[in-house]
Amino acid sequence: MDNPIPNARSKLQSERQRRGWSRKYVAEQLRVSEYTIGQWERGKHIPYPIHIQKLCNLFGASAEALGLTTNTETSGLSEVPSGANTAQANSTHPSPRAKQQRLFLSIVGAVVVLAIAFSVIKYVIPVHVKPGGVWISPNPAYPKIGDIIHFAAYAYPTHQSDPAIDYVNFTMYWPGVDPRAWKIACVVHVPINKDVYACDVNLRLLGATPGPITISFDVYDRQGNVNNAPNGEHHIHYVPS
Repeated sequence: MDNPIPNARSKLQSERQRRGWSRKYVAEQLRVSEYTIGQWERGKHIPYPIHIQKLCNLFGASAEALGLTTNTETSGLSEVPSGANTAQANSTHPSPRAKQQRLFLSIVGAVVVLAIAFSVIKYVIPVHVKPGGVWISPNPAYPKIGDIIHFAAYAYPTHQSDPAIDYVNFTMYWPGVDPRAWKIACVVHVPINKDVYACDVNLRLLGATPGPITISFDVYDRQGNVNNAPNGEHHIHYVPS
């Protein structure tokens, strides 16, 4: 879900840090990746309703306290006309507590409706699935590479219900190789850590020529969906060891 939530980062992250919890701990409790927790804390993605409920249960706090709702309340006391019947006044001018209860019920109802609507749309309308990925290594800030290049990248299902990741291709090309035909440097099927795929490649054995080399990676899930170059292309300079 996209549409970032204002202040989601400061509230959710501060509540986690106040309890002395790591992102890894929270991720394990919700059965998601540390990367996903970071996306929620930075307001890059909105948790699904089921995750909002789990976060509230884990932290023992409301969605509003964790910054997981954009709804705000305008509260205050309304004057009750002198001599008016108290019950009638309460009915005409709800108390702040009654307003809070109504707002909470409205939020819960909206979340349930959205969850049901999303489920119906998912099964009625075909949804394009695109696995996620984030570049890790080599670091573009240090472009000079010797004979051995260490590739690493995050690869993960974009949504919890998406198929699991099958493998990651690390690709490259250099002058003299048709840039429209990327050369596969290595294929990684098993992550070295949670969502992290990596491999080492000997550029000399691969036949790479000294000088500039363009590199990238592609992510494939177990249903054949692919995300080509999730973070675009990166550039290194090969200096033989």
